[in-house]
Amino acid sequence: MPRGDSDSDGEEARCERKRRARMSAAHCSQSRKYSVFTFVGNHQRRGFHPVAGLLRPRRVKGGGGGRRLCVGHVRPPARGRVREVGRRLAAFPHGPVEPAGEEEGGRVAPGVPPCSQDPLRDEAGRRLREVDRRPGQQEPPVAMSTWQATVRAPSECVVLMSGEEPAEPMEDEDTRSLIWNYYVTMPMPASTFTLAVGHWRQVLAENPAASDRVARDETDCGGTATLGAGPGERARADLLSGPSSISEVVKGSPVRTGSSDSAFCGSSLEDEGLSKTDYSGTVNDGIPCSHGDYPCRFTERSTRSQRVVPHRVFGPACLLQKAQMGVLRLLPRCLAAAHAVLGLHPFPRLDVLIVPAGFSSLGMASPHITFLSQSVLCGLGSGENDPSLCGSRICHEIAHSWFGLVIGARDWTEEWISEGFATYLEDIIWAQAQQLSAQEAAEQSDLKALLRWRRLSDELQNSEEALQILRPNAENTGQLAASAGPSAVKHALNPDKPFMQVHYLKGYFLLRFLASQVGETQFMDFLRVFVKKYHGQLILSQDFLRMLLITFPDMERKGLTLSAIYADWLDRPGIPKWLYERSAVWSQARLVEEVKAEVVKWILLSQSHQGKGRKRKRSEPEVNHKEVTSEQLVMLLELLLEEEKLSAATLRALQRTYHLQDQDAEVRHRWCELVVKHAYAGAYGDVEHFLVHDQAMGVYLYGELMVREDPEQQALARRCLSLVQEEIDQSARRVVEEMVL
Repeated sequence: MPRGDSDSDGEEARCERKRRARMSAAHCSQSRKYSVFTFVGNHQRRGFHPVAGLLRPRRVKGGGGGRRLCVGHVRPPARGRVREVGRRLAAFPHGPVEPAGEEEGGRVAPGVPPCSQDPLRDEAGRRLREVDRRPGQQEPPVAMSTWQATVRAPSECVVLMSGEEPAEPMEDEDTRSLIWNYYVTMPMPASTFTLAVGHWRQVLAENPAASDRVARDETDCGGTATLGAGPGERARADLLSGPSSISEVVKGSPVRTGSSDSAFCGSSLEDEGLSKTDYSGTVNDGIPCSHGDYPCRFTERSTRSQRVVPHRVFGPACLLQKAQMGVLRLLPRCLAAAHAVLGLHPFPRLDVLIVPAGFSSLGMASPHITFLSQSVLCGLGSGENDPSLCGSRICHEIAHSWFGLVIGARDWTEEWISEGFATYLEDIIWAQAQQLSAQEAAEQSDLKALLRWRRLSDELQNSEEALQILRPNAENTGQLAASAGPSAVKHALNPDKPFMQVHYLKGYFLLRFLASQVGETQFMDFLRVFVKKYHGQLILSQDFLRMLLITFPDMERKGLTLSAIYADWLDRPGIPKWLYERSAVWSQARLVEEVKAEVVKWILLSQSHQGKGRKRKRSEPEVNHKEVTSEQLVMLLELLLEEEKLSAATLRALQRTYHLQDQDAEVRHRWCELVVKHAYAGAYGDVEHFLVHDQAMGVYLYGELMVREDPEQQALARRCLSLVQEEIDQSARRVVEEMVL
């Protein structure tokens, strides 16, 4: 806004910048739209390299219709070829699987469906070549394909992809580079294709068999945890228990033989028989697979008892110790818990990559590979030993294997089918991984529900109504999916759309509402049957809701018809009545009441400081503060953010009492908000550290630093932007530069 504009116009501009910053912060804490390094025909996924900064798109010869493949820009640069070896629109490919021949010198994996000369698919390929040239348009999800890829990279780099098998690199004798080959036999939307090239090192456990055994022992549903110690306390004691010596827990080495059993943790594939926690035996085996022909894990009985699929963890060398202390120890427990909750794992293996600070979200799941932000890692300090953020994020991304990947949305605008389900299942899987009792799990769930309610209500108050609808295409949803070419995505060009969280939160609350109507146990039984019926397919909201209403006919007798659910939850903006009523109940839960009591203590302490004046210095009053979990601490800081004034002495005591600079990223984000709001210069270093090392969550703070028009805070924002401008996510950078510059 030019300086000559009126004061009212300037204030309006500041409010708009603040509103967008709030929305972007909410998006950054949950979004999974962006891939770290690559996309194929998907304009919504972006790429970064951990060392060299922004990736440069590179045209690739061969299959894929000349679409872009982004690879890590290293020296010498990585090169790749991707072949689409099968494609069909609106359904999976049917017919026999035939061996494919050599093409352009590339290796063809045996058993992969060959390219077809079907005129419909040829026309689809021609039109899809134009996808990334049309703003606001997207290749329809029903454009499915199998693929195989050959990537050549420098010998010091590791290539990870969303292929079915871990690649064992071959050395190119001429260039001394390594050649990596990946493939998939399950047709998937192109948006699930993922590639990561970098100087990754694998995190190895001291005893992989032991971690698998612990996972089997600690996720047994037959025994409930004993009441007493709080969930956070038990999580620290049990989930992060391990070798006593730091020197013996981390082994970082470049992966060279991906197919070696020793490279995996929890890789036992023996059929141990159905355990008490294996729900796949309870699923109606009379439900046949409804997808086309491809090797399907759901038809293999030997996979049902595989509670922990083979998994590996990779990351930059500087993060290996944190990755071992957190992700590698939590991963087998979370995988086993997901199996206990949902049954058979849809994919045979899992790689987890710890991505750089410039990654635009806390996590993103693809077939066989998941990206996790370094912000979710458990640290070595007192506060960072709480694994809640890391564990819940791992569970969220694992849940996407069922909802988002093996079952996907047939319409791009129905994101809630992926994110709402993953958010709902995240809490259930994480509670199972912690082995909480039913009472502890319910209390933890209610606290998280209240936090999400606060976030959702704030977002809906500060966004346009058109962006609050979970099914924006209404009765026309999915109709464009039958098109052979790119289709327009509603609201795709709206600058506020990428920062909205409504599909996570409102979708999550819709599932909580439905579970409350039929019973949580019955609802989970239904979800397992639903997965059995619809795995390998793309669905719409009505597919899920119609099956639910058929399974539970009493719902319609109570007035919960399909049209009523559409009207209350999917097709209208705003908040349904049930959610208002439940939020009042959650606000009176035991864990919330404990937080409120602590907040009162801090407010009284601040008032005592403000009442002293400058006449006489008094000794600090002794306050007995109750130990709280990380989620409670987030709630405590959010409630304190509602206070107009907090004294510097109170903020100093708050920081000292809870070791806020050592807490997880969610807690530190709220702490930084308090620091900025009350101009507490003593903790500006914490704000700078957060903006540099937790870039996925820091966009909102830039807006707060600038809006308050404090010269010192504005200088801090500009300094932090200058430090990260070469590595920050491109979309986030544009938003921040608009506010700061």
